[in-house]
Amino acid sequence: MDIDTISYEDALHLLNLRPYQFRSLERTKIVNPQYIKGNVKRFTLIEIKRLHKVLRGVPVRGNFNNVTFKRAISKYRQLGFSFEKAVLWMTQKKLMPFRTTKYIDLEGLVFDEDKLIELLDLL
Repeated sequence: MDIDTISYEDALHLLNLRPYQFRSLERTKIVNPQYIKGNVKRFTLIEIKRLHKVLRGVPVRGNFNNVTFKRAISKYRQLGFSFEKAVLWMTQKKLMPFRTTKYIDLEGLVFDEDKLIELLDLL
């Protein structure tokens, strides 16, 4: 069975992440590299597309107490919230990312702060 793969550089570009952010997702096993023909790091296209869909978020719906992605990490870091935890919870559908801009990047994402606090209380 032949599985479509994507290069490390293409995955970075598609996800619009910085190299250190992508490496932290690798360390925490949120994305898993596939090695093909030697030491060339590649990722399954299905996995990268799934993560892209999650990181894209959905348009903001309704009124809620929102907090930006960056602000949430800095505000709740002492409670164990991190970049990796945010992405993990988003992929597990525990935390819904909402988009406030048309651009696909992490800066445009917001969370329902009440839902985030509820999840942090479970840690």
